[in-house]
Amino acid sequence: MIIYLLGILDFLAALSMILMKFKINFYGTVFAGYLVVKGLVFIRNIASIVDIVCGAIFFYAIFTGNFSIAAYLAVIWLLQKSVLSFIR
Repeated sequence: MIIYLLGILDFLAALSMILMKFKINFYGTVFAGYLVVKGLVFIRNIASIVDIVCGAIFFYAIFTGNFSIAAYLAVIWLLQKSVLSFIR
């Protein structure tokens, strides 16, 4: 059950980042903070370290307005992770 909830939140984080590119504010800083906190809670897993990096990339993109290829890769990472959480 918790895996589905985290999958939904990962999907919403990716969606908020995509919407921030188009100047639609959908709680981008909240979801970036969520990724960092979730990464710190589950720090023993390598995917959690990538979540922390994704959160940092999201914070950078939100505060500077610079959406680099790293931001798009982070969105793709979160989308595939959210989809795979529903397959298990």
